Amino acid sequence: MKLAKIALFVVCACILCMSLPASAATVTSSFNNFVYDYTVTPVVGEAITDFHVFTGYTECDISHYHNIVMPAGWNFTTTLRVADCVITWWTEGSALPVGTPSAFGYTHYCAPCCHS
Repeated sequence: MKLAKIALFVVCACILCMSLPASAATVTSSFNNFVYDYTVTPVVGEAITDFHVFTGYTECDISHYHNIVMPAGWNFTTTLRVADCVITWWTEGSALPVGTPSAFGYTHYCAPCCHS
């Protein structure tokens, strides 16, 4: 099985753009009042063990992320890069089940900041 990586690019934490190879997992996302939700549904041949969201570098303070949603046994972190922040969910356990939607998400709030 190939290792599939899914990336969502988030600009200003509101505008979403997906970059996925052909025949890749289905990814849906939503935003409502600081709550970000993502649903990932792998297809046959994928072994998804990590999921990434890219956002602005000023959004990387992990203390601003609350109510983290992820499958049991998964982890969550943020990583600051030169020009952006990578929000990452990952597991060292089993990949997401093929054909089954898996929920990821968080509430992003930092008062006072651009969101308040």
